[in-house]
Amino acid sequence: MKRKYFLLTLVLVLAIFLVGCGGGIPTVPNQSPIASFTATPTSGMVPLEVFFDASGSYDPDGDISSYEWDFKDGTTGTGETVNHTFNSTENYDVELTVKDNEGATDSTTKTIILNPTAGKTQFDKAMSYYNNQDYINAIIEFEKVLNDYSDSIYADDAQYYLALSYKDLHYYNSAILEFENLLSAYTYSAFADDAQFNIGDCYYIVGNYNQALIEYQKVIDNYPDSDLADNAQYSISHSYLKSVQYNPAISSFRKVVNNYPFSEFADDAQFYIGYCYTELEDFVEAIIEFKKVIENYPQGTWPDGRSVPAVTQFYIGWSYEKLEDWINAIKAYQKLIDNYPGATWSDGSLVSENAQARIDFINLYYL
Repeated sequence: MKRKYFLLTLVLVLAIFLVGCGGGIPTVPNQSPIASFTATPTSGMVPLEVFFDASGSYDPDGDISSYEWDFKDGTTGTGETVNHTFNSTENYDVELTVKDNEGATDSTTKTIILNPTAGKTQFDKAMSYYNNQDYINAIIEFEKVLNDYSDSIYADDAQYYLALSYKDLHYYNSAILEFENLLSAYTYSAFADDAQFNIGDCYYIVGNYNQALIEYQKVIDNYPDSDLADNAQYSISHSYLKSVQYNPAISSFRKVVNNYPFSEFADDAQFYIGYCYTELEDFVEAIIEFKKVIENYPQGTWPDGRSVPAVTQFYIGWSYEKLEDWINAIKAYQKLIDNYPGATWSDGSLVSENAQARIDFINLYYL
């Protein structure tokens, strides 16, 4: 009985002591969770899909209530495990933040390396051969890029220059095949429109103008915003011209002039409209079209820098000759001599010398 009273008294004394000291029954402080995760894989070529697993995270005295992911590419995610695809060749410090049932948090990061250099050394080696015009060795080295680094960001570049190497060697059938391989294997490639244009070029060079027409048209149809669209239309026109289809050629050259008025080919196209009419022996219409070159493109040049108006002025004189309008022919030739004294033909000879010869001929035989 005395023992019972003693224990009761002891409890009361302790209670009074604790209350008197301003204390209460002590509580254990919450411990923060521990964030941890794995990433598989941690490096590779874009696009790279990575599996993130935060199951290694834990809370010493409770439960984890949330998992928040920041992939550092502008996107986020949630959940204990997630998959994420990276599409840019950068390094990303992916961050995981976990929160426990008491609201405490912890974060950790892991770097994902998107490797932009896989295949670069091999590609650079191939390009050095290409730039030195050693196309045989360039082909060998570009093929190594495609075989050994097929997922590299340089793969489509290698495919494009492989095709160009064959074209530069005048192996046009092989070039066409390799350009077609680029279009089928690398539809996203920045070289796609260029490859399509080059297919047309290869057919044009070997004289298959009908197929060239088809391939050039694909540039316009499939890549309407391409910088090559005007060139494709211009090349379609020349394909008609080469196949002696003058009326379709005229219509096509007009598309260059009307659809691409600021194109470097617009002045050339206007000239060829007139030229086609001379081939059709419609010299009145030819003169009308030639005069548009003089009026609309007074500073026009051929790709080699020669004056388009100068050559056009000669053809105006020639067309008047064909009409047996000798006076206007002489006037046209004289205008060429006065306005374009230094203009040359593609062989370097002076256009004005030919114009003077025509004037002398007309004066000798017709006036």
